[in-house]
Amino acid sequence: GHFKCSLQPAQILNPDHHSQRREILYLPFQFIVFIYDFFTLQNLLYTNQLAGNPCKYANLPKGTPKEIRILYRDEIQDFLNALADASLDDKVAYELALFMGLRRSEILGLKEADVDIVNCVLYVHNTRHSVDGKFVDSNTKTKRSTRMLAIPEFVALDIARLIESRKNFKYEKVEYLIQDGFGNAPHPETISTRLKRLEKEKGLPLVSMHGLRHTYASLLNASGIDMARIS
Repeated sequence: GHFKCSLQPAQILNPDHHSQRREILYLPFQFIVFIYDFFTLQNLLYTNQLAGNPCKYANLPKGTPKEIRILYRDEIQDFLNALADASLDDKVAYELALFMGLRRSEILGLKEADVDIVNCVLYVHNTRHSVDGKFVDSNTKTKRSTRMLAIPEFVALDIARLIESRKNFKYEKVEYLIQDGFGNAPHPETISTRLKRLEKEKGLPLVSMHGLRHTYASLLNASGIDMARIS
């Protein structure tokens, strides 16, 4: 229905009505409509013509999902060549994402005891996040995320080298597979930041840890495995 309002759209857009404040004419029309609607709603609430603000329960539309950049086949070898200059911890972390599809939190949650080098098997059942600046260990995202995976032979060799390199480690030993070089589990953003730095230094496309995981899924799909099974 209609209601009384001292400010009408025709008055807003009429230059004669605002001879003293002509600058309002330069406002975008959408903004003028928004202001009008806002005061209309406030008036309805103030006069008890509305029991409450209906906008409170509106579901805002989600923004357009950002496209995830993956590595294409001809870029993967360049990426592997660049890993030669990364620390062994970083190299293994990126290989676990690219060739096994592990999430960043799953990689950081891995412990040396979760890796069976002899049988080339890895057990994923723990994740590690940073919440309010503190590390939090938890179970995997879903029950299906708790899984046993076969490790590619060349990745298993790098993991074995990584574990072997810590035998005479001067720092206090921690149980996590991926460390920061000082015997500590790295912050989740640290390996992502170092990945981005490596890619910039080597002139590679900027692919995130999540992008490496999507690359793995794309490779599986290209080999004939359907997406339902991959997920």
